[in-house]
Order: sequence, then structure tokens, then C-alpha cells
Amino acid sequence: MSRPALELSGLNVDLRTPDGFRPLVRDVDLALAPGRITGLAGESGSGKTLTALSLLGLADPATFRVHCTTLSLDGESLDPGAAAAMHAVRGRRVAMVFQDPAGALDPVFTVG
Repeated sequence: MSRPALELSGLNVDLRTPDGFRPLVRDVDLALAPGRITGLAGESGSGKTLTALSLLGLADPATFRVHCTTLSLDGESLDPGAAAAMHAVRGRRVAMVFQDPAGALDPVFTVG
């Protein structure tokens, strides 16, 4: 079996509040196989979007505290808090289709 294209372990996301931190996402582990389509399913409010935003480094650090044990893309270790490093891979090597695909995708352009 080949190594995962994207591997994430121990993702935790906390909301910053005036009283401290409130846990929102706890201990998420993902291993996405290369060449496969993967969906993330769950109830409304279960943290699907926040998980994806966090692993792409798009969760606002003023609002959320993000920590993960491991995040790697094609075997390369990444830090979702390192803005410059995440900017270099976002859209080029990894991307997300947001919840409103009609607003996120333009039917005039091909995907790929």
C-alpha cells in the first residue's frame, strides 16, 4: 500500500472566548489515499468545515487555536499555523470545494 497523499493526526481546534478556550474539534485523524476522492460526512455543526479549514491553514488564528500532531502532504511535513508554507501549497497541491459549490465553482472553467 502506498503512503497517504495527505495525512493528519491529532487535530484539535479550540475557540478563543473571553473566558478561555472552548474545544470544538477533538482528535481528528485522516489518511487520504492518492488518486481517490474522499468525502467528509457528519451532522450539521459537527466540525467538518472547521476541520478542512484548519488543515489548510485557513482558520482565523485570532478566533481559533489549531494544533495537530502530524500534518503531511505527499510525505512532506506541514504546519497549518505557518502561513507562508501553507500559502505555497494551497490551491497548487491541495484545495477544498466549499459548501456552496455553485458559488465556489464557475461552470465556464474546467476543474483540474
